[in-house]
Amino acid sequence: MTELLLGRMHEESARRDVPFLLNRLPSTGWDLSGPGQRLGAIAKERAIAYRSLLPVLREQASFAPRRYFKQDRHWTAGGRDAVADALAKTVLEPPLLEVWDSPRAPS
Repeated sequence: MTELLLGRMHEESARRDVPFLLNRLPSTGWDLSGPGQRLGAIAKERAIAYRSLLPVLREQASFAPRRYFKQDRHWTAGGRDAVADALAKTVLEPPLLEVWDSPRAPS
Protein backbone atom coordinates (compact mmCIF):
# COMPACT_ATOMS: atom_id res chain seq x y z
CA MET A 1 0.00 0.00 0.00
CA THR A 2 2.82 2.42 0.89
CA GLU A 3 4.52 1.83 -2.43
CA LEU A 4 1.29 2.35 -4.36
CA LEU A 5 0.47 5.61 -2.56
CA LEU A 6 3.99 7.01 -2.92
CA GLY A 7 3.95 6.12 -6.60
CA ARG A 8 0.67 7.92 -7.10
CA MET A 9 1.89 11.00 -5.23
CA HIS A 10 5.06 11.04 -7.33
CA GLU A 11 3.10 10.68 -10.58
CA GLU A 12 0.65 13.42 -9.60
CA SER A 13 3.50 15.74 -8.67
CA ALA A 14 5.22 15.11 -12.00
CA ARG A 15 1.95 15.62 -13.87
CA ARG A 16 1.60 19.03 -12.22
CA ASP A 17 5.32 19.77 -12.66
CA VAL A 18 5.80 20.00 -8.89
CA PRO A 19 8.98 18.58 -7.33
CA PHE A 20 8.44 15.54 -5.10
CA LEU A 21 10.89 14.76 -2.32
CA LEU A 22 10.30 11.87 0.05
CA ASN A 23 11.76 12.56 3.49
CA ARG A 24 11.99 10.07 6.28
CA LEU A 25 11.43 11.83 9.58
CA PRO A 26 12.48 9.31 12.22
CA SER A 27 10.90 8.89 15.61
CA THR A 28 12.57 7.45 18.64
CA GLY A 29 11.59 4.32 20.49
CA TRP A 30 10.83 2.40 17.29
CA ASP A 31 12.86 0.32 14.84
CA LEU A 32 14.90 3.08 13.24
CA SER A 33 16.42 1.12 10.35
CA GLY A 34 13.58 -0.97 8.88
CA PRO A 35 11.20 1.78 7.72
CA GLY A 36 14.03 3.83 6.25
CA GLN A 37 15.36 0.87 4.29
CA ARG A 38 11.88 0.14 2.94
CA LEU A 39 11.23 3.75 1.94
CA GLY A 40 14.70 4.01 0.39
CA ALA A 41 14.06 0.90 -1.70
CA ILE A 42 10.68 2.22 -2.88
CA ALA A 43 12.21 5.58 -3.76
CA LYS A 44 15.04 3.96 -5.71
CA GLU A 45 12.65 1.65 -7.56
CA ARG A 46 10.43 4.55 -8.59
CA ALA A 47 13.19 7.15 -9.12
CA ILE A 48 11.82 9.33 -6.31
CA ALA A 49 14.15 11.85 -4.68
CA TYR A 50 14.64 10.56 -1.11
CA ARG A 51 16.31 11.76 2.05
CA SER A 52 16.50 9.96 5.38
CA LEU A 53 16.99 12.40 8.21
CA LEU A 54 18.14 9.73 10.67
CA PRO A 55 21.85 10.36 9.90
CA VAL A 56 21.28 14.09 10.48
CA LEU A 57 19.83 13.45 13.92
CA ARG A 58 22.58 10.97 14.77
CA GLU A 59 25.27 13.46 13.75
CA GLN A 60 23.60 16.20 15.75
CA ALA A 61 23.70 13.93 18.80
CA SER A 62 27.49 14.23 18.91
CA PHE A 63 27.30 17.89 19.97
CA ALA A 64 23.72 18.23 21.28
CA PRO A 65 22.64 14.93 22.82
CA ARG A 66 18.97 15.79 23.41
CA ARG A 67 17.25 15.41 20.05
CA TYR A 68 13.97 14.11 21.50
CA PHE A 69 11.98 14.90 24.63
CA LYS A 70 11.86 11.95 27.02
CA GLN A 71 8.17 12.27 27.87
CA ASP A 72 6.61 12.33 24.38
CA ARG A 73 9.36 11.58 21.85
CA HIS A 74 8.89 14.80 19.90
CA TRP A 75 12.00 16.63 18.72
CA THR A 76 13.67 19.14 20.98
CA ALA A 77 14.62 22.55 19.55
CA GLY A 78 18.03 21.06 18.68
CA GLY A 79 16.46 18.16 16.80
CA ARG A 80 14.06 20.46 14.99
CA ASP A 81 16.85 22.85 13.99
CA ALA A 82 19.05 20.02 12.69
CA VAL A 83 16.21 18.68 10.55
CA ALA A 84 15.24 22.14 9.28
CA ASP A 85 18.83 22.90 8.25
CA ALA A 86 19.17 19.55 6.47
CA LEU A 87 15.88 19.99 4.62
CA ALA A 88 16.81 23.50 3.53
CA LYS A 89 20.14 22.29 2.17
CA THR A 90 18.47 19.37 0.40
CA VAL A 91 15.90 21.57 -1.29
CA LEU A 92 18.00 24.66 -2.03
CA GLU A 93 21.35 23.25 -3.13
CA PRO A 94 22.38 21.33 -6.25
CA PRO A 95 22.12 18.61 -7.46
CA LEU A 96 18.48 18.41 -6.38
CA LEU A 97 17.67 21.83 -7.79
CA GLU A 98 19.13 20.79 -11.14
CA VAL A 99 16.93 17.69 -11.16
CA TRP A 100 13.88 19.76 -10.25
CA ASP A 101 14.61 22.33 -12.94
CA SER A 102 14.59 19.69 -15.67
CA PRO A 103 11.42 18.19 -17.15
CA ARG A 104 10.13 15.26 -15.14
CA ALA A 105 7.97 12.36 -16.12
CA PRO A 106 6.36 9.77 -13.89
CA SER A 107 8.19 6.48 -13.49
